[in-house]
Amino acid sequence: MSIPIQRMLSDATFPPLRRLRASISPLLYIPPRINAAARIRHHQQCRSFYLYKTAISKVVLGMHKVLPFSLYTFDNHKEPKHRVNLVQPHTLRRMPIPGCYGDIIAEGISFEELYETHVKPGWLLYLADDMPKRDARPDTLKKNNGADIYKTYGLYKASAEASAKARQAQGAKHIHLGIFSDSSYYTLSLNRAYHFLEAGCRVEFILRLPTGFVKKKITAHSLEPGDPTIWPWLHNHFPHLRPDFICRAMPAGTYYLIDPVSDGRTVQFVLAKPTNAHTGETKPCLTPRLFEKRKAVIQALKRGEFLQNIPSELREKVRLSEVPEDGEYDDENWVREVIKNT
Repeated sequence: MSIPIQRMLSDATFPPLRRLRASISPLLYIPPRINAAARIRHHQQCRSFYLYKTAISKVVLGMHKVLPFSLYTFDNHKEPKHRVNLVQPHTLRRMPIPGCYGDIIAEGISFEELYETHVKPGWLLYLADDMPKRDARPDTLKKNNGADIYKTYGLYKASAEASAKARQAQGAKHIHLGIFSDSSYYTLSLNRAYHFLEAGCRVEFILRLPTGFVKKKITAHSLEPGDPTIWPWLHNHFPHLRPDFICRAMPAGTYYLIDPVSDGRTVQFVLAKPTNAHTGETKPCLTPRLFEKRKAVIQALKRGEFLQNIPSELREKVRLSEVPEDGEYDDENWVREVIKNT
Protein backbone atom coordinates (compact mmCIF):
# COMPACT_ATOMS: atom_id res chain seq x y z
CA MET A 1 0.00 0.00 0.00
CA SER A 2 1.50 3.24 -1.08
CA ILE A 3 1.30 6.37 1.05
CA PRO A 4 0.62 9.64 -0.79
CA ILE A 5 3.60 11.97 -0.97
CA GLN A 6 1.50 14.86 0.37
CA ARG A 7 0.78 12.87 3.58
CA MET A 8 4.41 11.94 4.01
CA LEU A 9 5.45 15.58 3.82
CA SER A 10 2.72 16.66 6.24
CA ASP A 11 3.72 14.06 8.87
CA ALA A 12 7.47 14.73 8.53
CA THR A 13 9.19 17.10 10.94
CA PHE A 14 12.14 19.29 9.89
CA PRO A 15 14.57 21.23 12.13
CA PRO A 16 14.08 25.00 12.04
CA LEU A 17 16.23 26.80 9.52
CA ARG A 18 18.81 29.27 10.78
CA ARG A 19 18.50 32.83 9.66
CA LEU A 20 21.30 33.69 7.25
CA ARG A 21 22.68 37.20 7.31
CA ALA A 22 24.79 38.54 4.48
CA SER A 23 26.15 42.01 3.93
CA ILE A 24 25.29 43.61 0.62
CA SER A 25 27.96 46.30 0.97
CA PRO A 26 30.38 44.44 -1.37
CA LEU A 27 27.68 44.52 -4.01
CA LEU A 28 27.30 48.26 -3.61
CA TYR A 29 31.08 48.94 -3.65
CA ILE A 30 32.09 51.50 -6.24
CA PRO A 31 35.82 51.49 -7.11
CA PRO A 32 37.44 54.86 -6.41
CA ARG A 33 38.75 56.91 -9.26
CA ILE A 34 42.31 55.96 -10.14
CA ASN A 35 44.36 59.09 -9.68
CA ALA A 36 47.55 60.01 -11.47
CA ALA A 37 49.75 58.69 -8.67
CA ALA A 38 48.48 55.16 -9.34
CA ARG A 39 49.30 55.40 -13.04
CA ILE A 40 52.92 56.44 -12.70
CA ARG A 41 55.68 54.53 -14.41
CA HIS A 42 57.80 52.89 -11.74
CA HIS A 43 61.53 52.68 -12.37
CA GLN A 44 63.32 49.43 -12.81
CA GLN A 45 65.26 48.14 -9.85
CA CYS A 46 68.94 48.99 -9.96
CA ARG A 47 72.03 48.64 -7.81
CA SER A 48 72.87 52.18 -6.89
CA PHE A 49 75.89 53.71 -5.27
CA TYR A 50 74.98 55.89 -2.29
CA LEU A 51 77.08 58.88 -1.32
CA TYR A 52 75.99 59.23 2.29
CA LYS A 53 76.63 55.60 3.19
CA THR A 54 80.05 55.77 1.56
CA ALA A 55 81.02 59.02 3.28
CA ILE A 56 80.15 57.83 6.80
CA SER A 57 81.48 54.30 6.34
CA LYS A 58 84.35 53.29 8.61
CA VAL A 59 85.69 50.65 6.22
CA VAL A 60 87.08 50.69 2.69
CA LEU A 61 85.89 47.20 1.75
CA GLY A 62 83.36 47.29 -1.10
CA MET A 63 83.71 51.03 -1.75
CA HIS A 64 85.35 50.68 -5.18
CA LYS A 65 82.25 52.14 -6.88
CA VAL A 66 83.37 55.60 -5.76
CA LEU A 67 86.36 55.50 -8.13
CA PRO A 68 84.78 57.07 -11.26
CA PHE A 69 83.04 59.87 -9.34
CA SER A 70 84.28 63.45 -9.23
CA LEU A 71 82.82 66.83 -8.35
CA TYR A 72 80.16 67.85 -10.87
CA THR A 73 80.20 71.42 -12.10
CA PHE A 74 77.45 72.91 -14.25
CA ASP A 75 76.63 76.36 -15.56
CA ASN A 76 75.01 78.91 -13.30
CA HIS A 77 71.26 79.32 -13.78
CA LYS A 78 71.92 82.71 -15.42
CA GLU A 79 74.03 81.31 -18.25
CA PRO A 80 71.78 78.91 -20.27
CA LYS A 81 70.19 80.54 -23.31
CA HIS A 82 67.37 78.03 -23.63
CA ARG A 83 63.82 79.39 -23.15
CA VAL A 84 60.88 77.57 -21.58
CA ASN A 85 57.16 78.05 -20.99
CA LEU A 86 55.42 78.02 -17.62
CA VAL A 87 51.80 77.00 -17.13
CA GLN A 88 49.35 77.82 -14.38
CA PRO A 89 50.44 76.41 -10.96
CA HIS A 90 48.88 73.12 -9.90
CA THR A 91 47.30 73.41 -6.45
CA LEU A 92 45.04 70.35 -6.35
CA ARG A 93 45.76 67.44 -4.00
CA ARG A 94 46.02 64.89 -6.79
CA MET A 95 49.20 64.58 -8.78
CA PRO A 96 49.34 66.27 -12.20
CA ILE A 97 48.54 64.14 -15.23
CA PRO A 98 51.21 64.09 -17.98
CA GLY A 99 50.24 66.31 -20.90
CA CYS A 100 47.28 67.88 -19.08
CA TYR A 101 47.83 71.40 -17.82
CA GLY A 102 46.24 74.82 -17.72
CA ASP A 103 46.92 78.06 -19.54
CA ILE A 104 50.44 79.31 -20.18
CA ILE A 105 51.21 82.19 -17.83
CA ALA A 106 54.78 82.86 -18.96
CA GLU A 107 56.10 82.10 -22.43
CA GLY A 108 59.71 82.06 -23.50
CA ILE A 109 61.22 82.86 -20.10
CA SER A 110 64.86 82.34 -19.21
CA PHE A 111 66.26 80.04 -16.57
CA GLU A 112 67.20 83.08 -14.49
CA GLU A 113 63.63 84.41 -14.40
CA LEU A 114 62.24 80.95 -13.71
CA TYR A 115 64.68 80.39 -10.83
CA GLU A 116 64.44 83.79 -9.15
CA THR A 117 60.76 84.57 -9.69
CA HIS A 118 58.75 81.35 -9.82
CA VAL A 119 60.66 78.51 -8.13
CA LYS A 120 60.35 78.96 -4.38
CA PRO A 121 60.40 76.69 -1.31
CA GLY A 122 57.36 74.42 -1.51
CA TRP A 123 56.76 74.93 -5.24
CA LEU A 124 58.04 71.92 -7.19
CA LEU A 125 59.03 72.42 -10.82
CA TYR A 126 58.12 69.56 -13.19
CA LEU A 127 58.01 68.89 -16.92
CA ALA A 128 54.36 69.22 -17.97
CA ASP A 129 54.75 67.67 -21.42
CA ASP A 130 54.52 63.89 -21.64
CA MET A 131 57.84 62.55 -22.97
CA PRO A 132 57.63 59.00 -24.39
CA LYS A 133 60.34 56.66 -23.18
CA ARG A 134 61.62 56.17 -26.71
CA ASP A 135 62.42 59.90 -26.87
CA ALA A 136 63.92 60.13 -23.38
CA ARG A 137 67.47 59.51 -24.54
CA PRO A 138 70.08 62.26 -24.79
CA ASP A 139 71.12 61.30 -28.32
CA THR A 140 67.48 61.20 -29.50
CA LEU A 141 66.71 64.54 -27.84
CA LYS A 142 69.66 66.19 -29.57
CA LYS A 143 68.83 64.66 -32.95
CA ASN A 144 65.13 65.60 -32.88
CA ASN A 145 65.53 68.96 -31.10
CA GLY A 146 63.63 67.55 -28.17
CA ALA A 147 64.51 70.49 -25.94
CA ASP A 148 62.35 72.73 -28.18
CA ILE A 149 59.47 70.23 -28.11
CA TYR A 150 59.40 69.45 -24.39
CA LYS A 151 59.76 72.90 -22.91
CA THR A 152 56.51 73.42 -21.00
CA TYR A 153 56.81 73.32 -17.22
CA GLY A 154 54.45 73.53 -14.29
CA LEU A 155 54.64 74.18 -10.55
CA TYR A 156 53.14 71.80 -8.00
CA LYS A 157 52.38 73.00 -4.48
CA ALA A 158 53.95 70.67 -1.92
CA SER A 159 52.12 69.81 1.28
CA ALA A 160 52.71 72.23 4.11
CA GLU A 161 52.93 69.58 6.84
CA ALA A 162 55.11 66.49 6.96
CA SER A 163 53.28 63.21 6.78
CA ALA A 164 53.27 60.75 9.68
CA LYS A 165 55.50 58.41 7.69
CA ALA A 166 58.08 61.14 7.19
CA ARG A 167 58.08 62.06 10.88
CA GLN A 168 58.87 58.47 11.79
CA ALA A 169 61.60 58.10 9.16
CA GLN A 170 65.23 57.65 10.10
CA GLY A 171 68.49 58.05 8.22
CA ALA A 172 68.91 59.11 4.61
CA LYS A 173 66.18 58.68 1.99
CA HIS A 174 66.84 58.05 -1.69
CA ILE A 175 65.02 59.70 -4.60
CA HIS A 176 65.61 58.27 -8.10
CA LEU A 177 64.82 60.61 -10.98
CA GLY A 178 65.59 60.92 -14.68
CA ILE A 179 64.63 62.65 -17.89
CA PHE A 180 62.25 59.73 -18.53
CA SER A 181 60.28 60.35 -15.30
CA ASP A 182 56.74 61.49 -16.06
CA SER A 183 55.18 64.39 -14.19
CA SER A 184 53.18 62.18 -11.81
CA TYR A 185 56.16 60.18 -10.61
CA TYR A 186 58.41 63.25 -10.56
CA THR A 187 56.14 65.42 -8.42
CA LEU A 188 55.34 62.48 -6.14
CA SER A 189 59.06 61.88 -5.56
CA LEU A 190 59.83 65.55 -4.91
CA ASN A 191 56.87 65.79 -2.57
CA ARG A 192 58.23 62.84 -0.58
CA ALA A 193 61.65 64.50 -0.47
CA TYR A 194 60.02 67.69 0.81
CA HIS A 195 58.30 65.72 3.59
CA PHE A 196 61.51 63.96 4.59
CA LEU A 197 63.50 67.19 4.77
CA GLU A 198 60.78 68.83 6.81
CA ALA A 199 61.01 65.91 9.24
CA GLY A 200 64.78 66.37 9.60
CA CYS A 201 65.91 63.50 7.36
CA ARG A 202 68.73 63.57 4.84
CA VAL A 203 67.66 63.03 1.22
CA GLU A 204 69.95 61.70 -1.49
CA PHE A 205 69.00 62.42 -5.09
CA ILE A 206 70.12 60.07 -7.87
CA LEU A 207 69.64 61.52 -11.36
CA ARG A 208 70.39 58.83 -13.91
CA LEU A 209 70.25 58.25 -17.62
CA PRO A 210 67.88 55.69 -19.20
CA THR A 211 68.88 52.10 -18.49
CA GLY A 212 69.20 51.23 -22.18
CA PHE A 213 71.51 54.18 -22.75
CA VAL A 214 74.24 52.93 -20.37
CA LYS A 215 75.96 49.60 -19.91
CA LYS A 216 74.06 47.19 -17.68
CA LYS A 217 76.74 44.56 -17.05
CA ILE A 218 79.07 45.36 -14.18
CA THR A 219 82.58 45.10 -15.60
CA ALA A 220 85.79 47.02 -15.33
CA HIS A 221 84.44 49.45 -17.90
CA SER A 222 81.56 50.35 -15.58
CA LEU A 223 84.19 51.96 -13.34
CA GLU A 224 85.36 54.13 -16.22
CA PRO A 225 83.68 57.58 -16.23
CA GLY A 226 81.02 58.10 -18.88
CA ASP A 227 80.64 60.96 -21.33
CA PRO A 228 81.12 64.18 -19.30
CA THR A 229 79.14 66.31 -21.78
CA ILE A 230 75.73 64.60 -21.49
CA TRP A 231 74.55 65.90 -18.13
CA PRO A 232 75.71 69.53 -18.67
CA TRP A 233 73.71 69.57 -21.91
CA LEU A 234 70.63 68.17 -20.16
CA HIS A 235 70.93 70.70 -17.34
CA ASN A 236 71.21 73.56 -19.85
CA HIS A 237 67.94 72.54 -21.52
CA PHE A 238 65.82 70.86 -18.81
CA PRO A 239 65.78 72.99 -15.64
CA HIS A 240 63.69 70.56 -13.55
CA LEU A 241 66.71 68.21 -13.44
CA ARG A 242 69.15 70.84 -12.19
CA PRO A 243 70.37 70.34 -8.61
CA ASP A 244 70.06 74.06 -7.84
CA PHE A 245 66.39 74.14 -8.93
CA ILE A 246 65.62 71.04 -6.87
CA CYS A 247 67.37 72.46 -3.80
CA ARG A 248 65.52 75.78 -4.10
CA ALA A 249 62.12 74.01 -4.17
CA MET A 250 62.84 72.19 -0.92
CA PRO A 251 62.11 73.69 2.55
CA ALA A 252 63.77 76.98 3.37
CA GLY A 253 67.30 76.52 4.66
CA THR A 254 68.00 73.31 2.72
CA TYR A 255 71.65 72.97 1.72
CA TYR A 256 74.06 70.47 0.13
CA LEU A 257 75.24 67.98 2.73
CA ILE A 258 77.24 66.41 -0.11
CA ASP A 259 77.87 68.52 -3.21
CA PRO A 260 76.82 67.17 -6.63
CA VAL A 261 79.15 64.51 -8.00
CA SER A 262 78.98 62.54 -11.23
CA ASP A 263 80.55 59.63 -13.06
CA GLY A 264 79.12 60.69 -16.43
CA ARG A 265 76.13 58.35 -16.07
CA THR A 266 74.53 59.62 -12.88
CA VAL A 267 74.51 62.87 -10.96
CA GLN A 268 74.10 62.47 -7.21
CA PHE A 269 73.92 64.83 -4.26
CA VAL A 270 72.60 64.84 -0.71
CA LEU A 271 70.36 67.56 0.76
CA ALA A 272 69.75 68.27 4.41
CA LYS A 273 68.04 70.85 6.55
CA PRO A 274 70.15 72.26 9.41
CA THR A 275 68.94 71.57 12.91
CA ASN A 276 69.03 73.99 15.82
CA ALA A 277 72.54 72.79 16.63
CA HIS A 278 73.81 73.35 13.08
CA THR A 279 73.10 76.85 11.89
CA GLY A 280 75.05 79.51 10.09
CA GLU A 281 78.63 78.54 9.31
CA THR A 282 78.56 75.36 11.41
CA LYS A 283 76.44 73.34 8.97
CA PRO A 284 78.19 69.98 8.42
CA CYS A 285 79.51 69.02 4.99
CA LEU A 286 80.48 65.46 4.09
CA THR A 287 81.99 66.15 0.66
CA PRO A 288 85.60 66.08 1.94
CA ARG A 289 84.95 62.79 3.74
CA LEU A 290 83.59 61.26 0.54
CA PHE A 291 86.77 62.02 -1.39
CA GLU A 292 88.94 60.94 1.53
CA LYS A 293 87.20 57.59 1.25
CA ARG A 294 87.89 57.55 -2.49
CA LYS A 295 91.56 58.24 -1.88
CA ALA A 296 91.68 55.43 0.68
CA VAL A 297 90.20 53.02 -1.89
CA ILE A 298 92.90 53.94 -4.43
CA GLN A 299 95.65 53.45 -1.90
CA ALA A 300 94.18 50.09 -0.84
CA LEU A 301 94.16 48.93 -4.47
CA LYS A 302 97.78 50.00 -4.84
CA ARG A 303 98.69 47.82 -1.87
CA GLY A 304 96.80 44.90 -3.41
CA GLU A 305 94.04 44.86 -0.81
CA PHE A 306 90.34 44.05 -1.36
CA LEU A 307 90.99 42.88 -4.93
CA GLN A 308 88.35 40.16 -4.59
CA ASN A 309 85.62 42.84 -4.50
CA ILE A 310 86.38 44.45 -7.85
CA PRO A 311 85.62 43.17 -11.39
CA SER A 312 87.93 40.38 -12.54
CA GLU A 313 89.32 42.36 -15.50
CA LEU A 314 90.29 45.29 -13.31
CA ARG A 315 91.62 42.94 -10.62
CA GLU A 316 94.11 41.37 -13.02
CA LYS A 317 95.15 44.76 -14.37
CA VAL A 318 95.83 46.07 -10.87
CA ARG A 319 97.99 43.03 -10.11
CA LEU A 320 100.04 43.48 -13.27
CA SER A 321 100.38 47.27 -13.03
CA GLU A 322 103.62 48.77 -11.86
CA VAL A 323 103.17 50.88 -8.76
CA PRO A 324 106.00 53.38 -8.08
CA GLU A 325 107.25 54.04 -4.60
CA ASP A 326 105.23 56.18 -2.23
CA GLY A 327 105.60 59.86 -2.96
CA GLU A 328 106.47 59.25 -6.62
CA TYR A 329 103.05 58.54 -8.05
CA ASP A 330 99.82 60.41 -8.72
CA ASP A 331 96.78 58.51 -7.42
CA GLU A 332 94.39 60.06 -9.94
CA ASN A 333 96.53 59.34 -12.99
CA TRP A 334 97.28 55.80 -11.82
CA VAL A 335 93.70 54.69 -11.28
CA ARG A 336 92.56 56.46 -14.47
CA GLU A 337 95.13 54.65 -16.61
CA VAL A 338 94.43 51.29 -14.98
CA ILE A 339 90.68 51.53 -15.61
CA LYS A 340 91.13 52.96 -19.11
CA ASN A 341 93.52 50.25 -20.27
CA THR A 342 91.47 47.36 -18.90
